[in-house]
Amino acid sequence: MSPLATYEQFVWMQKLIQRNNPIWANLAYLTGSFGLFLNGVLNLFRYRNNLTYYESGMLGDKATNWWKLSDQIRLLFMTSIGLIASITQLLAIAGVATYDNLTVWTVLVTYGGFVTACFVVALRMIGYDRAFVKYYDPNSTISHRLFASLAYFYLGEDAYDDWCLIAAVGVLWAWNADSWFWAQWDHMTLEQQQTLLEQYELDMEQN
Repeated sequence: MSPLATYEQFVWMQKLIQRNNPIWANLAYLTGSFGLFLNGVLNLFRYRNNLTYYESGMLGDKATNWWKLSDQIRLLFMTSIGLIASITQLLAIAGVATYDNLTVWTVLVTYGGFVTACFVVALRMIGYDRAFVKYYDPNSTISHRLFASLAYFYLGEDAYDDWCLIAAVGVLWAWNADSWFWAQWDHMTLEQQQTLLEQYELDMEQN
């Protein structure tokens, strides 16, 4: 490695250490995860708990309500993963189970969130398509077209709300990611740190 590259790495590490604030980073991650949990549980069991709430998304007596299906899946995931991540993050703040907390965030929150988001988006796209077909069906009544328009609106509104929420917590977590990782690392055992280093070296060799 050249002296210039070594110096650049040294400067990068110095900047990283200077901006390291483990307390605020842990609180930022806790705030984001608890916000997801609170948003999910309030919508799931309070604001959208009415039996008639999703009737506007019906496209027929026996048709699948794609708005209801996609919305309840994303709220269930948001509630469950927000609760799990909040609990493990609280334990990590207390210096307990930091390795488990890192696993929850890197596997469940990141990959689980990505898979669930893709699934929900797919359901919404199907809902959009079904509403489109229903609206332009020459045999559809005015009532059918009205419900198709409402399905368009509510599917789009939920998608917009999701992107705003993801952007908010994403910026919060990304800004504190370095300090948060170091906070988890500092409270791991030597064996856990060695395991992560070996996995990192293995990934580097494979790539």
